[in-house]
Amino acid sequence: MGEHIFSQTRYPIFLLDTSTRYSVFARFNSPQDVTTIVELSAHSNEDGIDNAVEKLFPNLSEIGAIWLGKGPGSFVGLRSSFAYVRMLSMLAKIPTSTFFSSRMWRIFFGVKENEWFLARTNAKLFYAEKFTPEKESLAVSVDMARTLTGKLYFWVDSWMPQGAKSGVDMPLDRVLYLRDAHADASLLTEENLLPQKVASHTELEPIYGHALNFALAPPART
Repeated sequence: MGEHIFSQTRYPIFLLDTSTRYSVFARFNSPQDVTTIVELSAHSNEDGIDNAVEKLFPNLSEIGAIWLGKGPGSFVGLRSSFAYVRMLSMLAKIPTSTFFSSRMWRIFFGVKENEWFLARTNAKLFYAEKFTPEKESLAVSVDMARTLTGKLYFWVDSWMPQGAKSGVDMPLDRVLYLRDAHADASLLTEENLLPQKVASHTELEPIYGHALNFALAPPART
C-alpha cells in the first residue's frame, strides 16, 4: 500500500496520464501555477511523451516529483508512460506517486464520486466505477450497465473517435465527450487525486483495462 503525500510535495511536479485516447501532461510549479497539454494518444507514444516533456521540462533535473495516472485504461498508452517513468525514476531518483486515472477524468467532467462514471475498455465492455459510499469497480456490457443503480455518466469518445458508432442504447443521465471536459489542471490537487507514493520504480504497475475485463466481468452464460 502506498501513502498519501499531503504536505510532502516537491515542486515542480510532472503529471502524466495516458490511460485513454487523450493524453494529459502537466507541469505544476505550484498549485496555482500550472501548464497543461492535452492531445490525442495517437500522437502520444514514447515520442509523444518525449515531446511533451521537452515542452514542459527542457531541463529534466527540474522535475521535483512525478504523479502518474495508473489507469485503468489503454494497454498501449499505459505501457508507454509506465516504461518512461520507470526509467526516469530509476535513473534520476525522482519521487513518484500514482493515482486512479478515473479520478482525474471525473474531476474534469464534474462527475461526483457517488455517481457511476463509465469509460469504454473495448468494443463491447465498459469500465464502470464510483468511489462512495464505497469504491465499486465493474466491467460491464450495455445490458449489464442497465442494472446499475444511481446516476450514470458515459464518456463516449474515451476509446474510439466521435465519428464511430459509439453511442449506447440505454438511459443515461449524461453522455460525455472530451469537448465537455473542463481540463483545468488546477483542480488536480492532492486532496482530489489522492496520489500514493511508490517506494521504488519496481513497484510501478499500471491497471490495464483488458485485465479488468477478465477480473471483473462475470462469466459468460452457458
